[in-house]
Amino acid sequence: MNATRYKTDNDYLTDRRNYQCADCQECPLKPQCTKAKENRSIRISFRLMAYREQARNNLTPERGIRLRSERSTEVETVFGHIKHNMGLRRFMLRGTEKMNTEWGLISIAHNMRKMAALYATFFLSLLEVVLKFFQDNPSFIIYDDNHNIVIFLEN
Repeated sequence: MNATRYKTDNDYLTDRRNYQCADCQECPLKPQCTKAKENRSIRISFRLMAYREQARNNLTPERGIRLRSERSTEVETVFGHIKHNMGLRRFMLRGTEKMNTEWGLISIAHNMRKMAALYATFFLSLLEVVLKFFQDNPSFIIYDDNHNIVIFLEN
């Protein structure tokens, strides 16, 4: 039973304890217990176990339903986008002031992405309305000249 320092894929350091059976060679349950040629061994992180227990307690029926209902879908979407699409899982800077600045920049980037999508949707729908108007109005002719829309008024 020795504790070892373990580094995860995202550079998080944690302590784990390693446990190993004394002798598994003669055990009739070894094929169900392990595929290893040696003795069965497991690694346990007590910090992870504490976090799992805390999550389990937070999700108990009466309290968990209330907590889950308070989590807005919109907020979950924002954090999902920031974590998955932007690839930001940890703050790069240390200290509350620097972390707040970093979070502000991340928020600005997210909001700019949302604004760009809104403007693109708005201008595309506006373009569709204008094109429909000009196509329905016989006094206008629309020419596509090198992927540019040119509108001429007929006399």
